[in-house]
Amino acid sequence: MAVNNCLEISSPWPLSQVVALDTEMQATGIISLSSVRSRVWGRYTAMLKRGALRSDDESAVAQGVLADPSLAQSLPEAERVSLHAMVRAYRQRRPDPAIERDRRGGPGRAPHVKR
Repeated sequence: MAVNNCLEISSPWPLSQVVALDTEMQATGIISLSSVRSRVWGRYTAMLKRGALRSDDESAVAQGVLADPSLAQSLPEAERVSLHAMVRAYRQRRPDPAIERDRRGGPGRAPHVKR
């Protein structure tokens, strides 16, 4: 989520600002914003080709794209519809993270419920 937040915040930045941050990040040994963008967009392209999300990270990327108004508006309608469908399908097959499973695999206790 933090990566998606950084990408969202930096999406309207001019190239000069991105280059300046990349230089600063590389000087301190941190992966550059441009590298992160490249990795995320590579994953995004693979998700679209596959037509399905495989992980929470991919789900976060897809949701980040849909949540960014400038990105969502620039997507072709078919791509936007496909992305929404992939997010819905992933949410439906993913177990509820609020419910802990016990060792036998059955439902456990929700961590926020006092008993």
